[in-house]
Order: sequence, then structure tokens, then C-alpha cells
Amino acid sequence: MNDEIRTEFPELADIVYLNTGAISLIPLRSREALVSSIKDREYTGEKRTKIRNGRERQTRKYIGQLINAPYEDVCLVSNTSEGLNIIAQGLDLNEGENVVIVKHGFPGNTVAWLNLEKKGVTVKIVDSDYGEDATAKILAAVDEATRVLSISFVEWIDGFKYDLDRIGKFCHEKEVVFVVDSIQGVGAMKMDVQSSKISFLSNGGFKWLLSPNGTGFIYVGKNILPKIDMKYLGYLSLVKNPMEFDYDLTLKDGAKKFRLGSISDNGIAAMEMSLDLILELGIERIQSHILELIQYASGGIKSKGYDLLGNFPEENRSGILSFGGNDIADVYQRLIDRNIIVSFRKNWIRVSPHFYNTREDIDRMLEWL
Repeated sequence: MNDEIRTEFPELADIVYLNTGAISLIPLRSREALVSSIKDREYTGEKRTKIRNGRERQTRKYIGQLINAPYEDVCLVSNTSEGLNIIAQGLDLNEGENVVIVKHGFPGNTVAWLNLEKKGVTVKIVDSDYGEDATAKILAAVDEATRVLSISFVEWIDGFKYDLDRIGKFCHEKEVVFVVDSIQGVGAMKMDVQSSKISFLSNGGFKWLLSPNGTGFIYVGKNILPKIDMKYLGYLSLVKNPMEFDYDLTLKDGAKKFRLGSISDNGIAAMEMSLDLILELGIERIQSHILELIQYASGGIKSKGYDLLGNFPEENRSGILSFGGNDIADVYQRLIDRNIIVSFRKNWIRVSPHFYNTREDIDRMLEWL
């Protein structure tokens, strides 16, 4: 990536930012769109509605391009957990049936399913360690009573990237609903919901999609759409114009029926521009750049005597790399004190570069290890 891209992120003049797995920087074009959208409040209701609807539609189209889905199957939501609860509460899961999840998965994809235990639904937590490929254990945990398998696209601590095509094919054959929390992958790694036969996907926008907090989306496959009951209902879920509402509760077609009401117009305006930038650069190019940086960082970190968390094959690598060693908390603080921004997770330092990072950023980090 060239210097022109880095000008979209003026903070990089003062810091080394290797922390997209926690929260991303936001490009200038997206900040400008956010501020500009605030002015929309001065317009008449009709003009304002036309603008916001246009932005929302374009944002959904961009998301569709990014994950290979019809935009009608995409609905904007506020965060990943909102999406996961839509599917967890919307499916008619009953006592005696089970859901398969992974022990070391992010808590957001755990609590949404554990909340069903009060209904008598069994949550089967696959025992696994950080740095381990748990795929075989996950698939082995599926039995005749399994209705749902829910995993992360990319694990939040060790950065393991699952082979979604393999798991999706398995779920399809077993008639199991395949749910993916994709927040640590979409925007950095290629995603194809069609080839992976994903039933339902939930994704927040504030990490690899370079968008504000309070933005995100769900993808709802047409095969699963009729099976999700609407536990909550809002006027934007309905076919009828709210100005002509006559108590007709006919729902909209497609994923848009899950929109309960207004979400952040300003956040959507920024998200539209961030997605535009990602698509402009190309996800293949972005992924290649990120993985090259991860490979470069891995070699440097190992040469310094630190332990990498997981030694994954290339096809299972992502934009997340974690490492540990003696006095690792002190090492983390040393980096932070020098404006080298990384995360500290489960006693591991986590590095997560995006397309705006360079080898020079990695070298700055390595200098202080």
C-alpha cells in the first residue's frame, strides 16, 4: 500500500497503530461523510429520508459485494451481538436440542447461546486451547440433536481463520444452521457466504470495516429467513408506510424485516465511505498485504525469542498475531509508552495490522521488543 493511502489516516504521523483487532482507525473520507451527514437534519423529512435510504441501500450493496451476497439478504444493525441475538432468539430451539460452540470463542458468540439454556436447550462447548485448530473437535461434537453450529470466522486471541467452506459443507449435509461471527475477518480476509453455505452472519463495523461504533450488519440466507421468528417488531420491519399504518403487520421481504427502527445515520454515512475505500483497494490486495505483514512480524518476533501463539498453515492465518514471553506485561507497557499501539489479551500481546500499516511499522515494534 502506498503513502497516499496513509494520508487517509493522519494519526499515523504520530503513532504506530497495530490494533485493528480492537478498534480501527477511520479514514478521512469517512469522517468527512459523518460530519456532512449531520447537516441532513436541516432538510425536510422527505429529502432527509431519501438521502438516508440511499446511503443505507448503497452500504448494503457494498457489503453484498464484499461477502458475495445479494444486498436484499443484508440488514444493517448496531453491533455483532444484536445480530447474534436475532438468530439465537429467533430460531425455534427446544428442550433436548443443542447448539455447538467453541470454548475459546469470543464471549459475544457464547452468551447469546448460553441464554437459551433456560429453555432447556443444551449448549455444547467444544474444549480447545488457544493456538489449536479445533475444527475436527467441532465437527465431531455435532450429533442428531444439533440444530446450530456457531463459530467465529477468525478467532479473537490467536487469529486462527477457519475453513468456512469445509464447515459450511458439513453443516449443509447435516441440515445444521451455520452461524458465523465474522467481525475479526470481514474487511481483511476474503469472505464468500455462498461458497461457505453460511446460514447467518453477524458483523460489527468498528474493526476491519473502518467504521464507527454502533454500525454493523447481518447476512440472512434465504434458506433460513422463514425460520427466524421476529421476537421484536418495529415499524421499519413492515411493508406499510408508517404514515399509512393501518395495523397491518405484513413484514418486508428479505433481511430488511429485521430493522426495528432508526440506527445511526451518521455511522452509516461513514461506513458507506469506508466500504467504498475497501472495495476500491480490493479485498484480495488487502488480504495479501496483511498476511505479508503478519508473516514478516512472525519472523521478527521469533528472532527476538518470543513465543508465537499458534503456528498455523498459511490458509489459516489472518490479520491477528499474538505472542508471549517473560515479563510480557512489561513489554506491552514499553510498546504503549512509545506510541506503538497493540492489545494485551489473556497475557498475550496481540498485533493486528490493516492495509494502512507498513513493514516500517512492524520494524518500529520489533525495535522495542
